[in-house]
Amino acid sequence: MNRNQNPAARQRWAQNSRLQRMAAEWSAGYPPYWGSLTVWFVTACLAAGAATGLFTGRPVLYVATTGFVLLSLILLIRRVGRPHSWPDITAQELTTYCPADAVAFRELQCCVAETGHITARVLSFWLEKEWSALTRREYAFTSRQVRNDEREDIPNE
Repeated sequence: MNRNQNPAARQRWAQNSRLQRMAAEWSAGYPPYWGSLTVWFVTACLAAGAATGLFTGRPVLYVATTGFVLLSLILLIRRVGRPHSWPDITAQELTTYCPADAVAFRELQCCVAETGHITARVLSFWLEKEWSALTRREYAFTSRQVRNDEREDIPNE
């Protein structure tokens, strides 16, 4: 079965992609949720800008200010319920992850249990092992037994 046809495999690939993106942003020094922080900041600035125009007496600015303030509050409330550090975000994602390489995942768990926290380097190292396990394919010729009368060298092309 193709990985696109298997919902569990598709979910594993999506989660692995999210984890790789998280590790890359963490290693690059980006703050968590920098995209949503940017949207919230722009919305808050638009609300403040529209609020300064309230004194002109234009009804359109009343509606715009109310809309921007509501949108800014909604975005702020959504952000409050989320974890605010890369280790917490990664740990939350790993709680539902079904690993392809169970041995490497146990090593990751043991390393985090020993140190008491997860680092970007440890996460990247585990993701490399997980990626190789996800992309590993089984080929028919690898399980074939070579007979004694067959030559084992590569034929000339």
